[in-house]
Amino acid sequence: PASYVPLAGFPHHALEAYLHKLLSAGYKVAICEQVEDPKLAKGLVKREVVEVVTPGTAMAEKFLERGENNFLACVYLQGDRAGPSTSPSTSPSTSLRAGLALLDNSTGEFFLEELAPRQLAERMLRYRPAEILLAEGQLAEVKPLLGQTEALITPYQDWITEIENATHELTEHFGTTSLKGFGVEEYPLGISAAGAIIHYLYQNSPGAKPHISALRAVQDEQYLGLDSCTVRNMELFQS
Repeated sequence: PASYVPLAGFPHHALEAYLHKLLSAGYKVAICEQVEDPKLAKGLVKREVVEVVTPGTAMAEKFLERGENNFLACVYLQGDRAGPSTSPSTSPSTSLRAGLALLDNSTGEFFLEELAPRQLAERMLRYRPAEILLAEGQLAEVKPLLGQTEALITPYQDWITEIENATHELTEHFGTTSLKGFGVEEYPLGISAAGAIIHYLYQNSPGAKPHISALRAVQDEQYLGLDSCTVRNMELFQS
């Protein structure tokens, strides 16, 4: 029940002072505005949530770490499962694949790929997303594969990653009839993850269109493979 949810608020003019601290701590911040004229209101002035700012969707530079990407990630698994796996270094089945999409909402950089589940921990170290979207039905299966990430984990409804729904989200946003022009059609799991990201952005900012104009695919051969332990010990991304 809503009565049991702890709430805290502050005036809009104090947003700069608090938003960065709250996002850095892994909180989401709902921004409310008056939606009726106070002179015409009967009793309390009606207010509505007009935007929800999350660690992975923040855009303004003053709320982000200077000189660093601020990625929102989405992971989606699909394939035959031989049984449950609790080890981050192994996948339940060799045919199980992961779709990964990443967006930096502050720059518009948006890309996807498909990979083996055992590679997810390395990708989390490489990109250090601030927030990761996971399908509700896959939370228990995917979280152990992500390694020691400090990202906020946000569940989403499973139907969003169905390929038809994800493709619709993307083509509606880009104003196209297909995704052929982006060169991503061979990556259905990546498309599912990317579509979930776009859905999440519109859900958190109703009426506002994200300034994302392109989507691209990346491939395994573009990477030099290093396991997550090596990446951490070499302090490649953070000392």
